[in-house]
Amino acid sequence: MVRSLVKHLFFERILPVLPVESYLKTYGEVEANETFLMCRSVIMDVSLAQDVNAVVEETITLIELILREGDIIGENISPEAVQSILALIRLLSDSLEYFWDHAEVTQLSKAMGEALDDVYERQKRLFSGSMLGYSTHRPCFHSSSPAPLKSELATRLLETCTRIKFNTESIRMLKDMSFHLYGSTSIVAGSILPAYQAYLKDKNHPSYAEKVDLTVDYILRFLAASNPTEFTTYLKIKVLKPLLENHVSIEIKVIQHLNLFGCVFLSRKNLTRYLETIKNLSNTMKKSIYHCLLLYYASKALTFWMMARPKEYTEIFRYLKDSRSSEVSTPDSDANSHSTTASYNEEVERCKAISQLASSIFDDIYSSFNISTLLSAVNSYHSNSSPQSASSSFTQSPSQFQAPPSAAASFPSSGPFSPPLYSTIPQSSTPPSLTNLSGMENSPQQSSSETLGKSSVIRREP
Repeated sequence: MVRSLVKHLFFERILPVLPVESYLKTYGEVEANETFLMCRSVIMDVSLAQDVNAVVEETITLIELILREGDIIGENISPEAVQSILALIRLLSDSLEYFWDHAEVTQLSKAMGEALDDVYERQKRLFSGSMLGYSTHRPCFHSSSPAPLKSELATRLLETCTRIKFNTESIRMLKDMSFHLYGSTSIVAGSILPAYQAYLKDKNHPSYAEKVDLTVDYILRFLAASNPTEFTTYLKIKVLKPLLENHVSIEIKVIQHLNLFGCVFLSRKNLTRYLETIKNLSNTMKKSIYHCLLLYYASKALTFWMMARPKEYTEIFRYLKDSRSSEVSTPDSDANSHSTTASYNEEVERCKAISQLASSIFDDIYSSFNISTLLSAVNSYHSNSSPQSASSSFTQSPSQFQAPPSAAASFPSSGPFSPPLYSTIPQSSTPPSLTNLSGMENSPQQSSSETLGKSSVIRREP
């Protein structure tokens, strides 16, 4: 009954008002349509009170109907088709966030042993749900995972997300990194996901591309939280397996999937395995521009974890402090309980492994990117700059600014700090294993934010 209702809403009510079937041209016009708004309200209530799987399934089916056999940059995909897909995934992301919010509030109330204020919660959900696209314009910091989707649906949704994304964030980051590593005349920037770059250039870098990617990013975070097993399996297939088969052909098979590492929901249970995976992949892609992108997305996942679940983050610090002490002390409460002591010591040992991995990754980054040279150049530049020259620089025109000789000498277009254009990526002494991500399957969730994606692991501007 519920599935029939949802199918009717998508194919008999929503499809006729989408740009591919109507006079409407943009997703904004669709979202302003009265029929769409009424259907949206019903769909969000169904996802919360009845079956969110039905909503996900019919959304995927309708998107696949629009895409046919291709992906979103295919020649047969019109601008109206892209706008229709954007309207659908914004509806899906809002429904998933609505579902996730309620699940989290319910779990929190049970943990605190308090009854929910039904009136307040109903008003809050109504207000949130009335703002179209609200899921992608909020921090989305969640402390608990939602109920899992059906396994086959989660896999289908992951594949659909890959087909409809424009990879704007990865392209932007790689082009910026290419400029600072190789210089403005480098041809490396043009070889980064060329089909997507050609599409974006031909369409004059449309704003809808970033909106689609932002919405897809949220959906991926939901899937990483709700279905970590399926998410991890997909990572193995799309990233680790191609690297094991041929680590040189990274760009063709792997680059557009590295953003998945930024969507993983981290916790104390899967943090060790995650760091192990990042370390092994870093060894495989050492001193390449793709290594920089991997580190960028890894730092993004870590940032979301620290900000969304600061309690877990601070607890790890407490265990790390205990692990560095000469003797591991037992917790004050239940000191005589053998099970409590064993559990506590297990956490301390886990944190020791985290500490060792973090130190190893830091040392690899420090040596691979010649951070000491960078710091020496910056310190030399500041030490040679006098207050008088600093004050006079403010009167110069922008065209008069030049890099100091010491800095220019320290940042050649190709050298220890920036690898040659077509240098072979060194073979890892410890290649990634398909089991490296196994521990991530026990993890809960993650959330999305538009602003956090602008941060980078290492700043290479002189």
